[in-house]
Amino acid sequence: MKKRFAVFFVVLLSLSLSACSGNGAGKTSGGSEVTIPETVLVDEQGIKAVAKSFGKYESEVFPSDQALLIDVTNSTGRTVSVGLNRSSINGYMIDCPVSFEIDTGETQTYPASFDELALKKYAFPAIADLEFCFTVTDAETYEPILETQPIQIKTSAADTYDYSYDESGEVIYDAEGIKITAKEPYEDEYLGLSVDLVISNQSGKNLSIAAPECDVNGKTVEPSFGADVMNGKHSISQLSFDEGDRPETIQSLTLSLEIRDWDDGEPIVEKTDPVTVTY
Repeated sequence: MKKRFAVFFVVLLSLSLSACSGNGAGKTSGGSEVTIPETVLVDEQGIKAVAKSFGKYESEVFPSDQALLIDVTNSTGRTVSVGLNRSSINGYMIDCPVSFEIDTGETQTYPASFDELALKKYAFPAIADLEFCFTVTDAETYEPILETQPIQIKTSAADTYDYSYDESGEVIYDAEGIKITAKEPYEDEYLGLSVDLVISNQSGKNLSIAAPECDVNGKTVEPSFGADVMNGKHSISQLSFDEGDRPETIQSLTLSLEIRDWDDGEPIVEKTDPVTVTY
């Protein structure tokens, strides 16, 4: 069976999924386990998907300790690719970069694992809830077959979880339910000196945010930055720089942002007023 790993790569794995454990429990950063209720995600148009457990997925390629294990039955008459879109954990946008191909007439377990680097950065004390849209496309033509409305699954940790988020940092934008703060610079192992922007979206709209240019230490550079933040969610998104523009230190950062409606691409704020953060 082919498993296509989307976004950056496509990987072909073996036919067997026997190594995938279904113990129903995933470990938090503190080492304790969480469980989820068995949840029917969709049962229409020849697709039935049931979230069975949250926990370890063992595989020679890209294993995960934090995978949502979903049993998918494909009765569409064609090979499909399933995945998660607009995914978040504990209210923070975290991508699920894994899509999975299932032949018609088969039931397979789809291990929906989340961005491991983001999970490490956020260091959640527990996984309290997951939210996502379950998507199905034709594996050959990429034609959309269905996409659910957002589905939320609360884990056994949800009742006692503290959902407050860290608002510290320099506020660079705060209007109409959109708040963006800049954190202290830090050294990324791969991308060099970077700055995290924490985005809180209570605007009533889904947002796409970009930074076409900025000034670092008085010099104009083109940063690498983009964030899609659904309504009611937060994001910690990295602003980094191309190799030729990477500063050795960041003493000042002057930044303007473009904010668009994620759904239709229309501008909400064509360009925010420039704000300078001094470190």
